[in-house]
Amino acid sequence: MAISLCGKTGGNTGGVKCAVSPGKAQALAIWSGKLTTAEMLTQATIKTTLLADSKLSKNAADKLFVLPVVINRENQKEANTEFTFSSGMKVVTREGLPGYRFGFMTSQQQMKNLRKFNDQGVSLLVQDDSLNIWGTVNGDGEFIGRQAKLFFEGLTHVDDASPKGVAYVTVSFIDAVESFDDQYFVSVDFGLNNTLSALIDVQLYQKATAASNVLKISAKIDTGSAAEQLDIYSDFSTALADKTLWTVRNLNTGGAITIDGVAGNANGFWEVTLDSDEFALITNGHVLEVNLVAPQTLDAANAKGIEATSTTYTKV
Repeated sequence: MAISLCGKTGGNTGGVKCAVSPGKAQALAIWSGKLTTAEMLTQATIKTTLLADSKLSKNAADKLFVLPVVINRENQKEANTEFTFSSGMKVVTREGLPGYRFGFMTSQQQMKNLRKFNDQGVSLLVQDDSLNIWGTVNGDGEFIGRQAKLFFEGLTHVDDASPKGVAYVTVSFIDAVESFDDQYFVSVDFGLNNTLSALIDVQLYQKATAASNVLKISAKIDTGSAAEQLDIYSDFSTALADKTLWTVRNLNTGGAITIDGVAGNANGFWEVTLDSDEFALITNGHVLEVNLVAPQTLDAANAKGIEATSTTYTKV
């Protein structure tokens, strides 16, 4: 009998009946948040946390980005690194890292934002075809994503045999132990893609010349067209006619400007009326930044699925 000095033993090898194994990936989400041990107790609290995090601003610490539906999958696990002795016996000197290439449908507009994640280290959730969400746990027993790097391949012109709009992302997990030994799942009854929010960037702009303290603002989204962008005033004309959903501040002083009211205009813009006394005190040449509030607040006010980028107005 050999005496072990390394302090390492094997594990018991009995299996658990009906234990779960990872299935086919159908949804991916980049997520920097966590599920506490209390939140993991019910599917309702899991759903509440993930949904709330998907509605956060893209710069929020716990933001969840749900990615397009996976329609094609290829296992690209790295081969193990082996050493062969003169006797012919082989030992694994480094275990190959897990990796995948997933296909999905997209557009040029969406792909531009997806490619911003290229070569970044991200925390990734993978949902399989049994609706189990796979990740890992941290030292406090909280459920988190596994560390990975992504690379989204750009869209190209298709050949005669291929459909347009199909793109691919390469997923490279960073840690073999985290992925193979410390992989855990939570079971849910909902799909990430049809439950969580994937926000669209909205650019505010001045659609007409301001009339003194009344700014005339609309919003548009990038469609990939060089010639024009899509104005979305008609989609949000009523929901965003609410002064509590807008902010204005003086970039020169940092001070907030009071908004007296916001009303829709039949010509396709919101009239953002600033307090007349405060406006009169603003120095000519000072720049005012006009923006919407955070996307989770917009969502609660029924202005769903958008995150705004501000526009500016220079007082004259």
